[in-house]
Amino acid sequence: MLYNPFEQVTKSSFRELVESGYVDFVLQRLEWPDVKEKTGFLLRPYDDKEAADQHAHQLGAKEGRALQLPQDADKIESLLTTGSGYRIFLHTDIEIIKKTFPQLRDERRQLDYLENVQAITFPKYPILYKDKNSSQLALTEMEWGVLPTYIDGPKLQADRRRDINEEDMPPIFLFEMPNEKLKHYPVYTLIGYPNRPDGKHRYEAFDWEGLSPLGSDKGQTSLF
Repeated sequence: MLYNPFEQVTKSSFRELVESGYVDFVLQRLEWPDVKEKTGFLLRPYDDKEAADQHAHQLGAKEGRALQLPQDADKIESLLTTGSGYRIFLHTDIEIIKKTFPQLRDERRQLDYLENVQAITFPKYPILYKDKNSSQLALTEMEWGVLPTYIDGPKLQADRRRDINEEDMPPIFLFEMPNEKLKHYPVYTLIGYPNRPDGKHRYEAFDWEGLSPLGSDKGQTSLF
């Protein structure tokens, strides 16, 4: 089953959004492998009607629409009712999360110095977590995948570049791997060090039954 990154909306979580001050929303269809066709929707809160209308204007006639409370509250509530046959997921961002949960502690690092970037370490992604011995929520960061690292201080930049001179940089920046030397194939997972069913290393190819050949996907490629 393909991972679904969207949080499903309940009547309780919808009330929390409303209590946070949101009255403008956009409801649009969602196509996802584990969501039955024509039963999935994304609900996106907006701070003002103009932003919601701009989003809705980009959608097709049967793809979605803007909704405003209180007049459209019953429509949203009916979709969230148990047994309705529909699944509503929250389309959100960090600022919406912080506004909806004002008690949330933001433990992410605030970077003021971003002069240099080096693609050698793991990036940090924001995640929410609950304290072990209480119901308090906090916003922190988790490392996942290999992408650029932002150098946040002159000393760290100098330490990382101590063996690199200015004349060494152009060949690095201009380097391009020839297409014929690129290897591409599905693997079991790149997260952690799991025990693969076939016992092979995590970087070796894995045969996923029913997986479409690379480059021939026909699924949804955009949320809008």
